[in-house]
Amino acid sequence: KLGIWPVGEYCPARRTSKNREKGTLCWENKNITREVYRDLLISKVLPSIVENWPRSDRRVRQIKIQQDGAKSHIGEDDVEFRAAVAALQLNAVLVTQPPNSHDTNLCDLGLFRSIQSANDMVADSEKKLIESVKMAYNKYPRNKINYTWLTLQSCLTKS
Repeated sequence: KLGIWPVGEYCPARRTSKNREKGTLCWENKNITREVYRDLLISKVLPSIVENWPRSDRRVRQIKIQQDGAKSHIGEDDVEFRAAVAALQLNAVLVTQPPNSHDTNLCDLGLFRSIQSANDMVADSEKKLIESVKMAYNKYPRNKINYTWLTLQSCLTKS
């Protein structure tokens, strides 16, 4: 459980509406491009790995960062990503899963849907929604994530 990060930024409203005054900070989503995705990996995910992964294990065990095959995702041999991994002295690789992979689908079905169903996330603004999703993620027990992965593993070994 490394973290959850919204992709976007707060920008001042360009005009007054019935909901807000001009200049009020409003959330604006960013489209996920390769550059945005790469920046998210380098500025958020890798530092979170360094912060949470046991120091003695970082260089010994290979850390696999899984991604699905979305067009906006970077290649496994991305130069900037590899440089960031080397600078942090991690033994990490990027692994792109094949289409319809059980592993990447598990994140959607086993974690995100579970968080959504376990929490009442009714919000009247983007800020409240972002905060409620972060709160739900933070209180979601790590052992439930482990059980989800162990269930997948046992299903795959049976087939």
